[in-house]
Amino acid sequence: MTEQIAIETMVCGKTFTLAEARALYPKLLIALLEGKSVIFDGEKIEQVDAAAMQLCCAFMSTQSVYQQQIQWRKPSAALVNTARLLGLADAMGLNTSHHGPSEA
Repeated sequence: MTEQIAIETMVCGKTFTLAEARALYPKLLIALLEGKSVIFDGEKIEQVDAAAMQLCCAFMSTQSVYQQQIQWRKPSAALVNTARLLGLADAMGLNTSHHGPSEA
């Protein structure tokens, strides 16, 4: 019998600022507390600020505590470039060629 892993997908809009990140944070914690893995869909992100990136990094660091997977699906160039400029790409799991499940 194969165990199904519950997944919560968080779709990010065109802007990913501190306001958007703070709004997502409680939903993310609930997903982790419920034992769900989290996938961020970052395909639409065009504008990112440093505060949102830092909050996201803080959340990403909780994955080891809750032992759940947190991944990006289709991160936008703006997101990846901003993470690299701020030195946060590794902490956010954005410094690889594969960023999680992709859509067929």
